[in-house]
Amino acid sequence: IYFEGIYPKEKQPMFPQLPPVSYPRWIRDIASTTKAIVADDKSVFISDCGHPKAIEELARLQAAGEIGGVEGIWITHYHDDHTEFVNVAKRRFGARVYVQREMLDIIENPTAYQMPCLFPESIRVDHPMEDGETLEWKSFKLTAYHFPGQTLYHDGLLVEKDGFKVFFTGDSFANWGVDDYCSQNRCFMGREVGYEKCFNILLQAKPDILVAAHWGPLPVSSEYLKKSLAQFQEREKLYQKLFPHDDVNFGTDPCWIRAYPYRQQILPGASTEIEARIMNHSPKPKRVRVALNLPQGWQANQNKGDTEIPPRTEGRIRLLAKAPGAPGRRRHVIGVSAVVDDRPFAEFAEAVVDFLS
Repeated sequence: IYFEGIYPKEKQPMFPQLPPVSYPRWIRDIASTTKAIVADDKSVFISDCGHPKAIEELARLQAAGEIGGVEGIWITHYHDDHTEFVNVAKRRFGARVYVQREMLDIIENPTAYQMPCLFPESIRVDHPMEDGETLEWKSFKLTAYHFPGQTLYHDGLLVEKDGFKVFFTGDSFANWGVDDYCSQNRCFMGREVGYEKCFNILLQAKPDILVAAHWGPLPVSSEYLKKSLAQFQEREKLYQKLFPHDDVNFGTDPCWIRAYPYRQQILPGASTEIEARIMNHSPKPKRVRVALNLPQGWQANQNKGDTEIPPRTEGRIRLLAKAPGAPGRRRHVIGVSAVVDDRPFAEFAEAVVDFLS
């Protein structure tokens, strides 16, 4: 029902469908979003683990002697259907977790973020990889990329063996095109961000096939990638007519002003720190002032701050406040208001504080 609603059968693809492709012999489906890279010694390196059936199938394949140890888990992004059973797989199989560094904090500190479909359990990452970093595993070459298609916090993995290239795209490519329908995922537009960055990575990497988490093996065409780039650049021009900003991402990014951490737990009467994080999407520097809007009973230690944020950069302003000794209710919400280049944005973001008893 979920996919029928989002990807109806009658929906026309972005371009005419290409001929279907198949996995190489060293990739197999496991269950749901989980795929496995299988080495010659039968050990496996899996991509994502968000469903109990993936654990069951891996255990069944091991018992049948079809696979050996589960040595690695690559997480494509934070959505719960890709992460919920990663910790189970770590405990049961002893697998190590790999992500590209842009994913590290949201995977290890998920409650610090206000993002959709976010699994709240922390996952310890064993091996964060830099953008473009390559490691050798068995007879494979694995290269990590920041791949911000469906969401800002998304990565991609290029896998090479015997001259054949497979790119694991997570949810950034679907069976009929791209997947940026949810603005809360923070899908940026522009050069070297969002899908334009993804298209350029694929044009440079030249994979033979794509592996989409929900769809399996997909064909890839440099012609289609170039056409997609042109379409996104045209869409950005249309959006420029809609928004009264010098960059369209101020209009499409609901979290360009945010509180970090979004959620935290403290004792009554304790001091707490909240960072106001402001993404300056503009090609120009921005002067920003922020303030915490505190609930009744809170004390303002350092509840205001200001800074100049360089172009295309996320700035951070550290703010401090002290909670009441007897808060009266278990949860308080602290607002964050901002003024950017003398333009007020009122209470744009919030942080949630839960009191420990």
